[in-house]
Amino acid sequence: MTRLPDIDLNLLVVLDTLLKERNVTQAAISLGTTQSTLSSALARLRKVIGDPLFVRAPRGITPTPRALAIEKPLHETLAKLLDVLQPVEFDPSASNRIFVFAATDYLQFVMAGPLMRRIQELAPRVQVIIQPIAHHFPWEELANGELDFVLAGYSQPPEGLQSRLLFKDEVVCILRKDHPSLQRPFDQEAYLALSHIEVQALVGPTLVNQQMAALGLDRHISLTVPHFLAAPFAVLETDLCFTLARRIAEPLAAAFPLAVVPYPFESPSFQVRQFWHLRMQDDPSHRWLRGVMAGLTLGEES
Repeated sequence: MTRLPDIDLNLLVVLDTLLKERNVTQAAISLGTTQSTLSSALARLRKVIGDPLFVRAPRGITPTPRALAIEKPLHETLAKLLDVLQPVEFDPSASNRIFVFAATDYLQFVMAGPLMRRIQELAPRVQVIIQPIAHHFPWEELANGELDFVLAGYSQPPEGLQSRLLFKDEVVCILRKDHPSLQRPFDQEAYLALSHIEVQALVGPTLVNQQMAALGLDRHISLTVPHFLAAPFAVLETDLCFTLARRIAEPLAAAFPLAVVPYPFESPSFQVRQFWHLRMQDDPSHRWLRGVMAGLTLGEES
């Protein structure tokens, strides 16, 4: 019984070509080899298959009944194998691919609208599912395929991940528009005199808290919330100050009676990156969406 490991697949290409050309010289030309090499391959084929396969004819070679029985299924099998090995194409306009992200509510706020607007233009049947990031970087979920991307403000990816810079942001402050502190210069002293809202950090201290500690300063935190979008509504009802990213502060101030004021210290800037697992690096659909995200201007040049 012939086993697949016993067969050099190149021999099957030789047999397919001989069956097509019915001539050793023409088959050698088609394969870019010599007649002697082709004759040697034919000898090996005869041994593997246990049949002469071809006999000499006045104008070439004539296949045996065994070779004729092989001809059609062999050609179809090689064509299917070649098709399997071709690069996978991705047509966004026809795809119903589902992409799963993990992102903070800040990044959901900033990116969901612009991203989906672009996806709807290019790939109306593609679906995006955004999950919250818990209190750890979801490395394992990227590795096992539960997630396609993580959008986060980490400067360096964990080992085994790839990343690309999406945009940079900086911190500002928001106060309600009739806040008494807006009647005078909003300087460092005024900032530290206020009570503040803080969003619970995913890992370690926030950028602002890191800066305060480095300067040997302290600000009074009156309210800690788990999500960015809870804080502005507390600002509307109180004299509390909320320090947050400019890209979320400005749209909120446009929609609600809130004032955006410069952060009175050197504003900590930070990067937002897309992260993905190395195994998805060359996936065509993944590569397409990475490019879509990188092309978003998000209201200004990144």
